[in-house]
Amino acid sequence: MKPDQIPLKRTDPTSHRLCARKYDYYLADIRRGKIKACCKTQYYPHTQSIAEDLDEILKDRAALKRGEKIQGCENCWQLENEGHSSFRSEVPYSHRQNMQDSVHQPFAFEFWLDNLCNLKCVYCDPVASSKWAAEKSDATARPPDSNGSIPGEIRDFVEKIWPTVDRFNITGGEPSLMSGTFKVIDLLREISTRRPPPVKKMLNIVSNFATPTKVFDAFLNRIQPATEQLDIDFGVSAESMGAEFEFIRDGASFETFQANFENMLQRKCFMVTLMSAHSVLSLKNYPQFLAYVCERQRHHGQKINFVYNEVVSPHVLSPRRYPSDLTSQRQALRDLLQRQPPELIPYRNFFELFRQELDGLYASAGAQAASAGFAEFMDQAAPRRIQKMDWRRVFPDLA
Repeated sequence: MKPDQIPLKRTDPTSHRLCARKYDYYLADIRRGKIKACCKTQYYPHTQSIAEDLDEILKDRAALKRGEKIQGCENCWQLENEGHSSFRSEVPYSHRQNMQDSVHQPFAFEFWLDNLCNLKCVYCDPVASSKWAAEKSDATARPPDSNGSIPGEIRDFVEKIWPTVDRFNITGGEPSLMSGTFKVIDLLREISTRRPPPVKKMLNIVSNFATPTKVFDAFLNRIQPATEQLDIDFGVSAESMGAEFEFIRDGASFETFQANFENMLQRKCFMVTLMSAHSVLSLKNYPQFLAYVCERQRHHGQKINFVYNEVVSPHVLSPRRYPSDLTSQRQALRDLLQRQPPELIPYRNFFELFRQELDGLYASAGAQAASAGFAEFMDQAAPRRIQKMDWRRVFPDLA
């Protein structure tokens, strides 16, 4: 390891305390009426109720406490075996989860609404994108329509965990296109009115900011009143500009993204988190995109939280497979983040972790051979909406 290279793993991957996501994080599929712990695992296929799901989670927690490698956590084991940081090694153990198997005190609860989406991002799949589901004729990827209604068992569980949960998340798909988003918000507002917490609950909505401007504006107008009861944090899912943006996020217009991003910042009533998905495709020009975000941040005086997210699947898109040195980009990012006004950094500890992880990523550029099959993957993943958008022209350094 180079002396100035910062390691990504911050905790001991052999520790049983790294099963934190099985202790304080829950994700519910409101269309199927299923619940699980951790977004990286699968829903239990044999259960018929939320109560049964919770029983299985308790069994998994007990196994993790004993140091066993349960089947549902294979994704993390595999990433760590390949030298990557995993979700469980990135997130510290929550002290309030006292390892008692009968305790359910999640700090976060996530609503997965649907896979309805207007984009077909190159690293996505049918589970999270209806565009990809249609492309692959995957009829099983889209569950039966529930009109966005929330099953009674899930509503009851949200009521139960309300006193201890800190934040709620809404994911898809694209939440700005789904009626279920409003039903979740209405539920949280209703509970908050009856059981007001000492501080507002946080609601994070992950969006691609690429829906038509009229649609996105109407979406913001519809949810803005909820800021009276909830601290709404928009997770901005983007990491590139121009042609690169439109290739990575097939179906999107970068001009539309800019207009929607500006609309949200101007309102000043929402919190903002940049959730870039760092891949080999976006790595070279990410400093320019981040500079654009920071410039709009300073212009509006808007606090923005930055979250590190690395694409590890499909493996050919791993940013650690970038074929050449990125020393100049690394220095540009260091200089840019060093200049961030302290008053615009909402969480100093998260910001420092973001800087460290990003710096370590760019330090690793050029150290590994390119993934086998990259050209074949890109040829298959090339957008069909713009035939002239040849990936070799958009990303000449990777050709």
